This record gives sequence, C-alpha cells and structure tokens, in this order.
Amino acid sequence: MNSTNRAANPSRFVLTSQGLGRGWTMGRTYSPEQKVARAIRSRRWYDANREAVLARLRDRSATERDQLNAERRADYATNLVRQEQAKATSARYRADPAHAPAIAEGARRYYASEKGKAVKRAGLLRKFNMTPADYDERLAAQGGVCAICRQPETHRHRGTGPVVALSIDHDHRCCPGTGSCGNCVRGLLCDRCNVGRFPDDPALLRAAADYFERYAR
Repeated sequence: MNSTNRAANPSRFVLTSQGLGRGWTMGRTYSPEQKVARAIRSRRWYDANREAVLARLRDRSATERDQLNAERRADYATNLVRQEQAKATSARYRADPAHAPAIAEGARRYYASEKGKAVKRAGLLRKFNMTPADYDERLAAQGGVCAICRQPETHRHRGTGPVVALSIDHDHRCCPGTGSCGNCVRGLLCDRCNVGRFPDDPALLRAAADYFERYAR
C-alpha cells in the first residue's frame, strides 16, 4: 500500500497493520528481519498519522462498520492460520500476570453491558435447557417474586452491583451439579432461599417444606 492509498483510506492500513487485511501483500513471504523492519515502518507511519486514522475510524457509518465486521468474521471463519494465531496471541496475553487487572476490568465492563447481560443469561438458560420465554413464563406465574418466601430478589451482584435475577432451582436428585435436563426445574428462588439461609421464621420454613413437597418426585 503506497502513501497515497494510506492517506485516502487510513482505516484499511490499520486493519492491515493488525494482520486483518494481508491481501495487498500478494502472497509474498518475508524473512524475520524483513518482518521486523516492516513492523517498525508501520508503527512510525501510524504514530505520524494517528489522528487522521482515528478520525477516519470515528467517521465510519453504522453500515460501514457492519460491513467491515461481517467481512472480518467471514474471513476469520475460514482462515485456519489466523484462528491459530489469534488463539496463540490470546493465550500469551492471558498468561502474563501483568495483564490480569485489565482482563478482569474488561470482563466486568462487558458483563455489565446489555450485550454481556444477554450473553450471560442465554448461557445460564442453556445450562438449564430453558428458553427466555420459559423463564419469563415461570417468573410471571410466580408474580415476579421468590417461589418460597414470596419476596422480590434483593441480592446484588458482588454486593454493590445491580440486583440479580431470581435463581433457577432444580431437583439435584435428577441432575446433580449446576445444570438441568429441563424436566427437573422446580421454580425461581431468591438468593437467600436458594442456598437455604432461612431466618428463624416458622412460617417461612413451612413454606419451604411445602415447596419441596410440591416438587417431590
């Protein structure tokens, strides 16, 4: 890519410098020394044109972003070399203790986002062989409260985060562990009732006994 093309389309240069658009090399191979020299030249060019590159990336429309992401996903799905390179790079990054805080912070931000919440919920429902509609139907049938204490959930994620959703309770005699076949799901419980932290309340203990007898197999 010559300097004119770089200036006209700096985002293409960024993708190429990250190994996401190698077509312009026309299949050429480089020695380790040449690769180092090319990386140095690329970094110098990027440092000198960083603002133009970022401006071009910011100005992309939603359609352009979607198209670019679709092209990258399609290329990645069929490029086994890129997949192995990405896995190796990710493994090296995660193995470095210095990156642990950044990884933890990134995970926290992701799962606090709407997309992260949806992904986490979908994974949880798959583990219990439930669909979002199944969960919502059970929640509505219980009036949005715990099936035992009949109170809304108050437990917060990590103590200070948002209030968590009611937990899915299942019969461990059917499916030991944290997952379920779907047939032994009993109800939705608050965090306190799900782990059996009952206060000294005879009425609540009777309600818990009624709940377990109702789902006795």
